[in-house]
Amino acid sequence: ADTAMLQGIMRLMQQTQQSDRHQEALLQALKPYLAPERRGKLDRAMQIARISHLVSAALKNYGKPELK
Repeated sequence: ADTAMLQGIMRLMQQTQQSDRHQEALLQALKPYLAPERRGKLDRAMQIARISHLVSAALKNYGKPELK
């Protein structure tokens, strides 16, 4: 069961990485034109977006956990 779960997680990560590459490339290309303060904010926003997409994909593939 643990191996299947790890494989599922790897698939999710690959899916989210592939779908976001174009957007991330665009944002990375804009970074040299931003003030240093905004570059940091952009990095943080991109990190949050990656985590958000990963969680969203996980919920779609594995369903929402039941709340007790």
